[in-house]
Amino acid sequence: MQLIGDSIELSNYIYPRISPDGTRLALDDRNPERDVWIWNFATETRTRFSVGEGGGAYPTWTPDGGRIAYDGSDGTFWRAANNTGSSECILDENVNPYFFSPSGTEIVFRGADNNIGMISVAGSSQSLITGSLLSMPPPSSENANSSRSSKARK
Repeated sequence: MQLIGDSIELSNYIYPRISPDGTRLALDDRNPERDVWIWNFATETRTRFSVGEGGGAYPTWTPDGGRIAYDGSDGTFWRAANNTGSSECILDENVNPYFFSPSGTEIVFRGADNNIGMISVAGSSQSLITGSLLSMPPPSSENANSSRSSKARK
């Protein structure tokens, strides 16, 4: 087994995300520039992915591996994973993209105040479906017990 650290320039990498085909690794580099880098396992090369949007964080692959979404300094972007073309803004807010739906048409993210949301990136429709899953109070043990008791009595 060879560790990536044996070949790659050392930096403050976090949030590694492997491509769907297993050939590349997207790395969130928490250096002062906040770069996203792509590590190619076959060629053992590192390529800067996020340029011109003030860096990037939380890289996330589409299911087909064709695009990577990331949090830029002034919004959430995506661009071709082969590093061609320009980045497109998919949301005018800074959020942490976590994963795409299996179809690749929606992306789940964590936003401000730890809210969980999902946006559609299909076509020109970009709807924001927000939720407050993390800010909901946990069920109390008293409520859970009374709920179980009432079900048992029925």
